[in-house]
Amino acid sequence: MHNQTTNDIENSISLDDPQSPPSIPDGLKEEDRPVNWLSSKKWSIVVSTSLATFVVSFGSSVYSAAIPHIQARFSVSPDTALLGITLYVIGFALGPMAWGPASELYGKRRPLFLGYAVFCICQIPCALAQNMPLLLAFRFLSGLAGSSSLAILGGMYVDFLSRPAERGISTAVFSVATFCGPTVGPIVGNLATLKLGWRWTAWLTLIGGLVFGSVAFLLTPETSEVVILRQRSKGNTSVTPSRIYRPERGISIYLQSYLTKPVRMFVREPISADGPVWTEVFRLLG
Repeated sequence: MHNQTTNDIENSISLDDPQSPPSIPDGLKEEDRPVNWLSSKKWSIVVSTSLATFVVSFGSSVYSAAIPHIQARFSVSPDTALLGITLYVIGFALGPMAWGPASELYGKRRPLFLGYAVFCICQIPCALAQNMPLLLAFRFLSGLAGSSSLAILGGMYVDFLSRPAERGISTAVFSVATFCGPTVGPIVGNLATLKLGWRWTAWLTLIGGLVFGSVAFLLTPETSEVVILRQRSKGNTSVTPSRIYRPERGISIYLQSYLTKPVRMFVREPISADGPVWTEVFRLLG
């Protein structure tokens, strides 16, 4: 029996099927493949992007220190003031539905930093807001945009970390940064509110986002091999791969292939349904 090579198997995948994974590009040099980058480069990406994500999660809870002052400033009830946290977290939940598919279409880097840039910009109206609806609207947009890092970074790390041990460590670093943010937020927020005023909860988030986001932007290149090859093939006749994956565009393809994927996984993969159902049962019992 003829033994199929990896390329034979990859080349047998039909690009017409929106569910088929993209073929691995064969036009990249070995040293250009993300999995062959220097370890120092890989871990600088992990650490810098994790720190940027820390700021996003920090922003979710730093607002809590400002709630009493927001109540007094805008003459709203505690429940209304608390919506600033609720809407931020709702943005966290809804954002990945767009950022995840976008990372499959356009690569990891562009959607990641587009979302992060919008997250930083949203802190300005939060800090300058003169009414409650404006503050709540941009808190929601902050969560929606900031969720790009939560949706994309896991897949980005897999692009250049091939060993299970490396992936485990990167997941640990990312998780620590993500969970430390909500812990540190109220502490820093209380200090800032006492010394500088409640609006500085947003200014500090902006400053942290600009610092860590800029570092991550400078250190993080595109990690998707398919997108790297596609970029290098533009106007370069020396790059002639046999196949360059170009995903189909259009609203119908987007809805069919990407936005329905979580629903299909929930229905077809029991392990995907067990976690949410288990969590919801205990939430109702509590």
